[in-house]
Amino acid sequence: MQRAPACKANARGGKFALKGPQRAHLRPAALRHPQSARAALVESPTSTSGDTGMNGNGHLVSMDQMGGTQVSVSGLRREYKTEKGIFVAIDDVSLDITPNQITALLGPSGSGKTTFMRLISGLDTVTSGNITFDGVDVTDLPVQERECGFVFQNYALWNHKTVLENIMFGVEIKHKRGLLKELDARKRAEELLELVQLDGLGDRYPRQLSGGQRQRVALARSLAYKPRLLFLDEPFGALDAVVRKDLRAWMKELMSTIDITCILATHDQEEARDLAEEIIVFNKGRVEQIGTAEEIAESPQTPFVKNFTSMSSVLASNNMLVRNSSFRTSKPSVLVDPKDVEVYSERPTDGPARRAVPCTVKHRVNLGWEVIYEVMLKEGDLLEKRYPRAEDPDFDVGETLHAYAPPLAFMSFVSEDLTTISKPQALPAASPANLTFDEE
Repeated sequence: MQRAPACKANARGGKFALKGPQRAHLRPAALRHPQSARAALVESPTSTSGDTGMNGNGHLVSMDQMGGTQVSVSGLRREYKTEKGIFVAIDDVSLDITPNQITALLGPSGSGKTTFMRLISGLDTVTSGNITFDGVDVTDLPVQERECGFVFQNYALWNHKTVLENIMFGVEIKHKRGLLKELDARKRAEELLELVQLDGLGDRYPRQLSGGQRQRVALARSLAYKPRLLFLDEPFGALDAVVRKDLRAWMKELMSTIDITCILATHDQEEARDLAEEIIVFNKGRVEQIGTAEEIAESPQTPFVKNFTSMSSVLASNNMLVRNSSFRTSKPSVLVDPKDVEVYSERPTDGPARRAVPCTVKHRVNLGWEVIYEVMLKEGDLLEKRYPRAEDPDFDVGETLHAYAPPLAFMSFVSEDLTTISKPQALPAASPANLTFDEE
């Protein structure tokens, strides 16, 4: 598989970001030595403000400098032994995660996105490869030393503690471990309650809150001790559609006001597009593509990305001719997004659409807000067309129509990739810009 190049970025300044003189104290000697890595991660001798404390080695810890971390992984691999042999959950992944923004790990169930998140956070151990935070190797550093915050789908709140006590918990633990010089957990918790728009609810218990409110409490708790990284693992999966959409908009606005590196794992494409400034598409433990939502939607690099992000239809073809070349393939397949297909009651007599092919309406489903038609081409391939309710063409089941899509809408690949779609093979000299299809 040909991967998209790893995304590079420089850390931006901010109240949470390690920057300026502090970055000079991240010592190369710390690589692969957990004790040295701890010291490098917390050593900040020029810091004199903010919530501060001392670690066990006497190094000054600045809690205000714990955000905006750049994460880099190199050759990351995770294997599990099973009864059937070795299962590879993460397969040789190398990439950089841009600091001070939300990066989404997008993929179907079993694609490796949650395993990748667990490896970065320290909840799981790597088989091989390296993980660095701002240039310091943390591969062997335990999870409690990586300064990470977590928000899970099931909230993970303590029902016997009030909202305020839940938020204070992380700060109190850091104080007991000697990472906070002064305990001011209540003040910090009250500030966060206001930040997440729950001020006045500190004395309530989780059972007295709605699902959206409980998720805000979980977020406030994860931010209470100012983590270097914030992990969101399917955070809205337990919420209904309306609350989920509102909470996404609120969280995006909130995260834009604080400097912290946030990693979101989700299978929801709408969620990834709404929240993330950068999306990493996973499939079978590998990275298929890295880019913005627009780049992934408009320029998918592999058949899997196109199929997963647009629910494309797979069509068989007799052969493909590359324009201005004598090269011809043998029975390739093509992917096409149904949104790019136009359906006509009558075949147009001029223009490109005059080459529209006949198709038949097999099913019609009225969802209220939209109408879905399933049409079958003469070769037996199926296409799904969706129309807003107000634009319903009112086709009848069994009616003969004509379908057309411009050449740029097609993505070609060899038929073997239908079974190993995560490892596409490029067709020589072929690109969507210069393809024509035989009408034989």
